[in-house]
Amino acid sequence: MTFQTTCDIKLSKISRSFDKCIIGLKLVMHRIGKVIEDNEDWIMYEILMQHNAMIHAQIDLLLKQKQRRKKFLGNNHRQTELPFSMLSS
Repeated sequence: MTFQTTCDIKLSKISRSFDKCIIGLKLVMHRIGKVIEDNEDWIMYEILMQHNAMIHAQIDLLLKQKQRRKKFLGNNHRQTELPFSMLSS
């Protein structure tokens, strides 16, 4: 049995939360991709492609925030809350 600090446990829970959100958005991107493939109207195609790009950007943002949070908690074991200024990109 391994010893885990409260910081490690909190980091694990935070990481899982980010992962769940990222997976959910990837599923949405996949479903939008199928709708885009089946679509014949070019205007609707462009609208869906814009939404697909926004979802892709949201996934990138979540990945960056996950890395920041991981790095912050890894360097500061005593502090458990992230300052509000670090939550925004």
